[in-house]
Amino acid sequence: TGSRGGDGHFGPLAARLAHAGIASIAMDFPGCGESEEPFTAYTLTNIRADMTAAIAYMGVTYGVDTTRLGLVGHSMGGRACTWTAGTTL
Repeated sequence: TGSRGGDGHFGPLAARLAHAGIASIAMDFPGCGESEEPFTAYTLTNIRADMTAAIAYMGVTYGVDTTRLGLVGHSMGGRACTWTAGTTL
């Protein structure tokens, strides 16, 4: 759906990752969940830009090593992950 809530499985996954000491971030894509962007911005280009910004934020704010990442997504999020992972961040 483009919502960070997904089908209820993203929250438990984030909790398990945190328990293992792995940082994670969940996003609402444009027009979904609590996103303030309009649904018309729900494009791969915009989603990729949002993901890249989120990765940079995690690096700057929390010191996450942005060269050692795992990206997980479902449906359009999965496609955006493969496209984003295939670029230099």
